[in-house]
Amino acid sequence: MKDGQPTKSMQSPQTNEDVSSAETAKDETRNKSKIKRFVISSLKIIVVLMVVVTVASLIFNALTQPPQLVQPLYGSYVLVGNTKVHYQKWGENGSPIVLVPGFLETSYSWTQAASALAKYHQVYAIDLAGYGFTQYNGAYSLDDESHLIEGFITALHINKPLLVGHSLGAAVVGKVAIDQPQSISGVIFADGDGLKLSPGPGWIRNILIHIPLFTTTYRLVERMPGLDKSIIQRVCGPICQLPTNQELAAWLMPIEQLAEEKALKSIAGNGVIGLSASGISSINIPHAIIWGEFDKAAGGSLLGAKTNLHNPPTYIISGAGHLSMIANPTQFAQSVETFLTGSKKAI
Repeated sequence: MKDGQPTKSMQSPQTNEDVSSAETAKDETRNKSKIKRFVISSLKIIVVLMVVVTVASLIFNALTQPPQLVQPLYGSYVLVGNTKVHYQKWGENGSPIVLVPGFLETSYSWTQAASALAKYHQVYAIDLAGYGFTQYNGAYSLDDESHLIEGFITALHINKPLLVGHSLGAAVVGKVAIDQPQSISGVIFADGDGLKLSPGPGWIRNILIHIPLFTTTYRLVERMPGLDKSIIQRVCGPICQLPTNQELAAWLMPIEQLAEEKALKSIAGNGVIGLSASGISSINIPHAIIWGEFDKAAGGSLLGAKTNLHNPPTYIISGAGHLSMIANPTQFAQSVETFLTGSKKAI
């Protein structure tokens, strides 16, 4: 460099690699921008759809509001505390039996088995709180349900009945056996191991049951008799026939009440009631198990029930699924009779 001449900046020539890196950076920026715009657009669409579905759901729910209560076409009521307990009775002679239904079941589900048992017994079938026509306001804990059974026995002056609990009802009769063993003669766990079932985290269940779509879905399913028939048949087992329209109407009538809709929301939020394994193991009055041949998991585990109850007499209903008392009511009743008397009377 000579004195007095301007200085030229010294710059390195731009290589192909530098150009490629710059273009790559621009491409990444453009891609990130596209992804951002896509995510924002997708979120907007989702929000709009949620708003539309929610509004449609609210309108549907308002237009399909069911009656608070439906008057049953069968059975009777007895007052237990402040609760009007709905029940049915068959037979006038012999030792008493109280039949306790499971989840989404009522006294109606016992009709055929109860009729068979009534040949030698006084048979009662009850609607639990939150299911069927029992008019109840309160919680739906295991204690509440078992106290209802205890009060029912006292109100009707039933002397030391055998309790038969189906599915969820097994936990209820098990609780009575633990708390009030002197008031009953024995218990049968039918298609239920009696253990508590908690389907998913409670906070998720509580969110789901309080959105309008829960109610909409419930009411839509309720209005689909073909679906209801197929569900009952599948749960019942391979030897079951599709219920007639009249039978299906009698089965579904209780769920057409607003009172039951609200009760089911409360029950769903708290999970299905049940006992602990140690509680079941402590039952020390006569007990047995009746189980459908093809009932693998709907009511829990047969193996678990046998283990917790110390391998009691166990009767398998041939060809039955979870609804063993409906699939083969005669064999079900025969199993109860065999447990009670040790003999196989004709039923």
